[in-house]
Amino acid sequence: MPPHSENNRIKVVYVGGSGRCGSTLLSLLFSQHQSFCDCGEIRNIWDRGILENRKCACGEPFSNCQFWSAVVQSAFGKVDTATITRMSTVAGKVTRYRNYFKLRNASQSGHGFVPEDYREALDRLYKAISNSAQGKIIIDSSKSAAYARLLMMLPDVDIFYVNLIRNPRAVVYSWQKKMTYEPGTAREMDRFGVVRASLIWKFAYMTANDVMKEVPGITIRYEDLVNDTSGTMGSILSGINTWLGSPLPDMNIEKLSWANVTHSLSGNPLRFRKGEAIKLDEKWKTEFKGIGALATSILCNSEIRRYRYAS
Repeated sequence: MPPHSENNRIKVVYVGGSGRCGSTLLSLLFSQHQSFCDCGEIRNIWDRGILENRKCACGEPFSNCQFWSAVVQSAFGKVDTATITRMSTVAGKVTRYRNYFKLRNASQSGHGFVPEDYREALDRLYKAISNSAQGKIIIDSSKSAAYARLLMMLPDVDIFYVNLIRNPRAVVYSWQKKMTYEPGTAREMDRFGVVRASLIWKFAYMTANDVMKEVPGITIRYEDLVNDTSGTMGSILSGINTWLGSPLPDMNIEKLSWANVTHSLSGNPLRFRKGEAIKLDEKWKTEFKGIGALATSILCNSEIRRYRYAS
C-alpha cells in the first residue's frame, strides 16, 4: 500500500541545504529503499528538463525518459513552449534569495506573491509525479528553502524536511572547482567567489531553519552521512516513520552506494555514476587556505560553532 494512500495526500521528503552540500548523494541513497522515488531537483524541471532537454540520471535525454515523459503528458498534455518558459521565469523570480520573506508571507497567508497559474502547475506536476512513482514517497532534492515554501502552499502535499549541512569551508572550496553537469557536455555547474559562496551557504541554513519551524524534519551533517551511513539514514527513516504515523517496511539503508536506476533530474553528475564507492572529500583541508578560508570562517563563524565544525 502506498504510504499516502489512506488519505490521498502526496508525501515529499525534501532535501534542503546549500549547493554542493551532498544532496544528490542523499537522494541516491534513498533510491535503495522500496518506499521512495528519487526525482532529484524537481524545481529545475521547467528549464533544465523540458526546455533544455538535459539528461535524466537514467541516461536518456529528458524528452526520451519514460518516467518524465509520462509525468509531463499527465500534468500538461501537449507542451506549450511559451507556457513552460513563463513557468521557468516565475520559478526563478519567486525563489530568489531576496524574495524569501515575501514568499514566506505568501505561504503563510495562502495568496499574494505567487501567481495562481504557477501554483496550479506545481499542483498538477506533483500529482503526476506521484502517479508515475506509483504512490511512493517523492524525494525532492531541490535544496532551496524558498522552493520548499512553494510546496507548503500546495493543498495535497505534505513535506518532511531533511536539512543537510556540510562544512562551509568544504562547500566554498567545492564552489571554486570546475564541474560539468553531465557526461558528454562542456556545460559547467555554477561557480561562485569566496564571499558570495559563504553568504549563500549562510542564508541557505538561516532560511532552512525558518522553514523547519513549520514542518516536521531533521537536521543531519554530510560528514556523518558519509562516515556513518547506517546510523544517519536510520535517524532519518525513524523521523519519517513518525511523520507518516506508520512504519516503513524496511529500516535499513546501510551502504554508501546505489545500484538502482533513478530518474534524478539535475544535480551533481554523481547521479550518472551508479555503484561508485564514495569517500569523504576533505581536500579542502589542505587546498583551501589563506584569506579565502579565513573569510569563510569569519562569515560563517556562528554556524560553524552551531553545527560542531571545529574552527
